[in-house]
Amino acid sequence: MGQRSHLGHEGQPPAPDLADYQDRYLVTVRDIETGKDQILTASWSHPFFARMPENTPMPVGAEGLVYQGAIEWAAWVDAKDL
Repeated sequence: MGQRSHLGHEGQPPAPDLADYQDRYLVTVRDIETGKDQILTASWSHPFFARMPENTPMPVGAEGLVYQGAIEWAAWVDAKDL
């Protein structure tokens, strides 16, 4: 087996340990087919791709990601804005 790289996803340095963050957010996601829930722990600024309610002002995430695709009312939002 080869050595494990010190780099994380897509060659980026690994994310800091969540214990380093004072503010943590628990985000619950549900599989619409099975109804199973999964709870994700994230920092306040972790970006999530989400569909927003219609006619809602689109938040601008801390990372400045702007979605310009075909999905209506979709945006990259920080965990704190979910």
